[in-house]
Amino acid sequence: MSTPERPLPNEYDLFFVEDSFGSVPFEVARPSIRSSALQTVVNETCSKILAYDGSLMSQQVAGRVFGKLLKPGRISLNTQPLSSALQGCFDYSLERLHRRPRYRDLAEALRRVCGGLTWFREPAGPFASMNFEKSNSHAVVVGPGGLEERADARIGIAMLAPYMRMPDHKLDCPRAYLALTDFEFSTESTGWMRVEAGTVCFAPASELVAYRCTATPLLTIWCDIPTPAHSTRGHYERSTGRTARKHGI
Repeated sequence: MSTPERPLPNEYDLFFVEDSFGSVPFEVARPSIRSSALQTVVNETCSKILAYDGSLMSQQVAGRVFGKLLKPGRISLNTQPLSSALQGCFDYSLERLHRRPRYRDLAEALRRVCGGLTWFREPAGPFASMNFEKSNSHAVVVGPGGLEERADARIGIAMLAPYMRMPDHKLDCPRAYLALTDFEFSTESTGWMRVEAGTVCFAPASELVAYRCTATPLLTIWCDIPTPAHSTRGHYERSTGRTARKHGI
């Protein structure tokens, strides 16, 4: 059964703002318990962005996120697994990341938290690749609708299968990205640029953002501070006015 689609405001973030998870039965339990794997994802993501030379705005975002996450939130009981094809892309990307000694802990932690996440597919949008809807996935690790449910900070994952391009989209707040594979990244300010695993990218609010990959999958982890209007569970705003879908439907 497919997720009902309905008109939404023609605005910003491709990822999670309000109402994104309205079709998923929502349950939260186990307050203030953060697993060692989840804590590693938080620590490694923020520390690697903070340590990256040459991305001051990303460092500011990561510093604020890390400060918010010193206090754990509540753990969600919701899960939605990846499709088998995209699970293969995820495992392949983590295997390659694991070969880099500085990223071994993060790769292992992401492997451990993967099964506890709610994974969604994006609908297509401006300049998206053919078959995009079946070839992308994203999830919130920490934040509204995430494994750790909270409204004050977000850490998320975005993934594309090989030879895919993300649609142009605008963000509701500044966002820092840590590349976990090699791909190309674009904002209105920078244009297209090649990034390698370990590169940190910054996307300002209200600018068009996109990314694409070639022969290998794209995997990136990002963090931001949601704006007050977008800091609760619920509404999924995006430039196409369409709703995201769970995997397997």
